[in-house]
Amino acid sequence: MPGPSGLRSGVFILEHFIAFPKRISKWTPFSLSMDSIYTIQLQTYRKKYGVCYKWLDLKALCENIASKIRNNYGEFIEVKKIYYFTAYAYHRGNDAVNRHKRLIRCYEDQDIIISISRFKKKSIKCDLCNKRIVRREEKETDVALATRLLLEAAQTENRTLFILITGDTDLKPALDAIHILNPKIDIWIAFPYRRRNADLENVAKGSIELKKEDYAHCQLPNPYIPSKGKPIHKPALW
Repeated sequence: MPGPSGLRSGVFILEHFIAFPKRISKWTPFSLSMDSIYTIQLQTYRKKYGVCYKWLDLKALCENIASKIRNNYGEFIEVKKIYYFTAYAYHRGNDAVNRHKRLIRCYEDQDIIISISRFKKKSIKCDLCNKRIVRREEKETDVALATRLLLEAAQTENRTLFILITGDTDLKPALDAIHILNPKIDIWIAFPYRRRNADLENVAKGSIELKKEDYAHCQLPNPYIPSKGKPIHKPALW
């Protein structure tokens, strides 16, 4: 549903890589109201960058991104819906999964829509020892995210903005399809810290790059107080 004149509604779609942090949206202002879809793939930063922002407040981050994009439109952007795609790393043990689930409970309390995928074993050849070793890779997350994007594009009648926070070029074919499927949709890319790349930039109307400070300023309170139930404490290892 379009909002009142001068108001853009937004849907955020987020992907969060827990096990693989390395993989961890120019527009002329319009006077009519528009829907906006925000597609976000998040990464957390470990000791490699000297920061760790796993206790991330996705809702606050989405609002922050909306404020950064706002100047390009001259209109207020209202966040309407957030999708979050992830997978539990059961192969890393119950403690890791329970920490992740604690974060998910916070997001569910914020009415974020959660999509859980899985990790699958994959046998690869080690270049050093020439033996077969087993690795696990996240399955279905990219497909689920791309499917949601295409469904939103097919169901969108109003002129709409898609904003992706991602550095994952695997999503490029889906974005190319969206341009064909629905010409009313324009795409922005918000690159995670140190993840800018030309492939995604070329399919977008515009782009920004997130800084470490964007993550630092968007952290959940500790403890997080849900609308129902007991307080949720940030894991000690985070």
